[in-house]
Amino acid sequence: LNLGRAVIVGWMLGFGPHTLAAAPPEHGIDSGRYAEDSAAQAAWKPMSGSAPVKRALLEDGPALHLPCFFAGSTLERASWDRTVTLDLSDCRGVQFQMLCRDASPVSYFSLYFQSGNGWYAATFYPESDTDWNTIAIDKAETGTEGQPAGWGQIRTIRLSAWRGNAANTEFFLRDLRKTGVLG
Repeated sequence: LNLGRAVIVGWMLGFGPHTLAAAPPEHGIDSGRYAEDSAAQAAWKPMSGSAPVKRALLEDGPALHLPCFFAGSTLERASWDRTVTLDLSDCRGVQFQMLCRDASPVSYFSLYFQSGNGWYAATFYPESDTDWNTIAIDKAETGTEGQPAGWGQIRTIRLSAWRGNAANTEFFLRDLRKTGVLG
């Protein structure tokens, strides 16, 4: 077996050394590494009016590209849903890496987890516009909307960028994973 070919194929499938070190398979939710735009778009569906996601190859590796087209529109938020079957009852929360070189068009970002007839929700905002930000969401600090059925029954993850002004921007996501896993 040609080791170089195996490394390239593994990287294309999302199993590069950074992924394995940063998100063990049992804790990983979404690495942000997709071989094709179509695979990223099959995983992350835009809400009405939002642009489709794309894969991105940045200088330091692959990520999920999420465009926010607020200029010339009345879009309240750019938002994407990922259907999952996820049990978060065994962890303290989640974290991910986010890069947004110009967050000024966004008033805030939200991460939602749908469970039962409701949602768990948390807001956040990146600190840096030049480096990757580690965003940590603690379950104890989330609010609820409707009647969620529990952290063990998550069926949708929603990521939203709420409009702050009428300018376009974009952000990148990688390494969404569980944190504080019991055991």
